[in-house]
Amino acid sequence: MAVQQGRPQFDAAAADKALTAAGYKKDSSGNRLGKDGKALPSFKILVGAGWTDFITMAQVIGNDLKKVGIKTSIDQQAWGSYSGGLQTGSYDMGISWGWGNGSTPYYTFNAAFNPDFSAPVGKTAASNLSRYTNPAITKALKTFSGTSDESAQQKAIDTIVAAVMKDQPWVPLTDRVNFALFNTSKFTGFPSAENPYNDASPDDTAGARLMYLNVKPK
Repeated sequence: MAVQQGRPQFDAAAADKALTAAGYKKDSSGNRLGKDGKALPSFKILVGAGWTDFITMAQVIGNDLKKVGIKTSIDQQAWGSYSGGLQTGSYDMGISWGWGNGSTPYYTFNAAFNPDFSAPVGKTAASNLSRYTNPAITKALKTFSGTSDESAQQKAIDTIVAAVMKDQPWVPLTDRVNFALFNTSKFTGFPSAENPYNDASPDDTAGARLMYLNVKPK
């Protein structure tokens, strides 16, 4: 992967070179081999059944991996087995959204990498779906949550981002947004840029309760 004008670009030649240098060579047919010299298996990409956006992303990923000799297939699962597979770690690869929303990156990183939210493969993890933990990240999360000093918080986030970029336990695929629609002709007190107390996500139950206190007739 290469970065061009601030955007990551897939570079098949660079990826091929990096994999070969790491010990994953190709056979005469162009199939990627493991370090033991045996062909790598076909990896399943777990997505929700019928979720066209996730399926399209899986197709793009599969096509890119095919260019470097790695085979994939799309594993469409109904909600229960899809979410259950993510949480129990019974997947090769999976496409999901970020588990953990909030006003700063801390909320996403805490949900994704806090050891308290992890579990051994086969057991249900609350939100650390990759089972990735890193002492530097754990320490930085505690630093962030234990201070209101913005400079210290920024340093903590910098530490986390550096570790995630190096190890890449997961890779952001899209810039997703939350949607909300309201009419201010007769009511006031809705969330705003100055007071974003509700992030409009389905799991922001605290923000939804705050709307009952804030939204009032004009």
